[in-house]
Amino acid sequence: MRAALDQGVREQAEAMSAYSPQEIQRFEDFIGRLRSTMDALLVHEYRDGGPTA
Repeated sequence: MRAALDQGVREQAEAMSAYSPQEIQRFEDFIGRLRSTMDALLVHEYRDGGPTA
């Protein structure tokens, strides 16, 4: 199990090395904005008790 986890970490680090720090930061910023948007949508959706389906 530990060997598989270590391999996965190595593969992730290798994949990320293909991107510049600026590209990684832009992606992280995008994910943060996406999460904020989804949170706001869910608050609105559940404000009155949830979906009416």
